[in-house]
Amino acid sequence: MKVIENRALKDEEKMELQEIQLKEAKHIAEEVDRKYEEVAHKLLIIEGDFDYRTNKLRLMSQGRVKSGRVWTSGYEVSILFCR
Repeated sequence: MKVIENRALKDEEKMELQEIQLKEAKHIAEEVDRKYEEVAHKLLIIEGDFDYRTNKLRLMSQGRVKSGRVWTSGYEVSILFCR
């Protein structure tokens, strides 16, 4: 009987440890998901900016657009003048 009780106690301790590890793994997975979403959002912004600048350069090289810059309220604003 003593052997069975010891075995049951060890199994219970092992389960408690695994539950703690599971909670920690879930927390890590949630943090990774949050960081992934943040990076994916930043990537979309960068891709949009890249597309805008690529298109602007293409139009400028074709002579269809002239670029100018204006300062307003402390911010620089790019202005495209179409011909």
